[in-house]
Amino acid sequence: MNRDNARVIAAMLFMAGALGCFKSAPPAPPPVPESVSVTLRAVDLDGHPIAGMIPIATLKPNAFDEPLARGAPSADDGASVLAIPAGRHLYLRMWDPALKKFANNFFEVQPDGHPGAETMDIAMVPGASLEMDIDTPGTAVDIMMLHSREGPWWPAREISDATGHVRFGAVPAGIYSIRVKTQDGASAELAEVRLPPGGAVNLGRIPLNRTAPAIQ
Repeated sequence: MNRDNARVIAAMLFMAGALGCFKSAPPAPPPVPESVSVTLRAVDLDGHPIAGMIPIATLKPNAFDEPLARGAPSADDGASVLAIPAGRHLYLRMWDPALKKFANNFFEVQPDGHPGAETMDIAMVPGASLEMDIDTPGTAVDIMMLHSREGPWWPAREISDATGHVRFGAVPAGIYSIRVKTQDGASAELAEVRLPPGGAVNLGRIPLNRTAPAIQ
C-alpha cells in the first residue's frame, strides 16, 4: 500500500468516526404530568345527582385527614373535576361541607396507574346520630369509629350534659367498633355498633373503665 492510499483510508476512517459522533440521540421520553384530572359525580342511593359536594383526594381510605387535593363543589348534575397529583397512591371520594351526608364508597388510584377518563360515581348517604349516657356530666367525650377492614374511620367529640347524656349529631352510617374516651381518661370499647343511614341510635348507659391511680 502506498502512502497516498494510506492517507485516503485514514481520512475515510476519521470521517466515519466523526459522523458517528453526530448521530441523532434517541428521542427523550415524554414528560410525566404533574397532575391528572378526574371527574367525580355525587349521587344518592337511587343514582340521582347531588349538588354542592366537594371532590377530595386523601392518602388514606378514611376522610378525616387533610385532603391532598380538593375540587369545586359539584354542579346540578352532581359532577366536579378534581386535579390530583400524578404518581401518588390516593383515595378519591366526595365530601359534604355541611357534614350531613357521607361517602359510601371511594376509588383507589395506584401510584403507577391512571384513574382513566370515566366518571366515578360516589354514593352519598345521610349520616346517623349516636347517643349514649356516661357517669360524668359536663365533660368532653371523644369517640373513634373503627372500620372492620380500613381501621380508624371517623373521630368525633361532644360534651356530655348535666345528666351525663351525650349526642353525636352526624356520623357515617355503617357497622363499626367504637372507642369511647372521656376527658378524665375513662374509656370503653363497643363492638359492632350498627348505624343506619339517617337513623338515630341510643346506646343507653355506657360503663366506663378507669385505671386505678398508682400507689405512691
